[in-house]
Amino acid sequence: MIASVGQFVREVALYWLAYEITGSAWALGILGFCEAAPRLLLGVVGGVIVDRYNRLRLLIGIQFFCAIPIRRQPRVGADFAGLDQLDGVDVFAPAGKSDE
Repeated sequence: MIASVGQFVREVALYWLAYEITGSAWALGILGFCEAAPRLLLGVVGGVIVDRYNRLRLLIGIQFFCAIPIRRQPRVGADFAGLDQLDGVDVFAPAGKSDE
């Protein structure tokens, strides 16, 4: 459930950013197509895989691999912003807890 909310927020932010940069509804349509096409094409293959293998193990594996880019995102953003001191672990630390 929480992953679905995060996915929705990411999609809204991506579409918003694309519109702010391009100002074009055409660009939003292309972006939507590029996001939907793999889902449509790979959905059939995914259905066959889910029917043949243990669903719990597949779910755990898929969620693990989906979490890898999310874990790296703060560090990549810091690299683009030129923040050399930011460590990805600091982003996920509770507020008020600092090593300094």
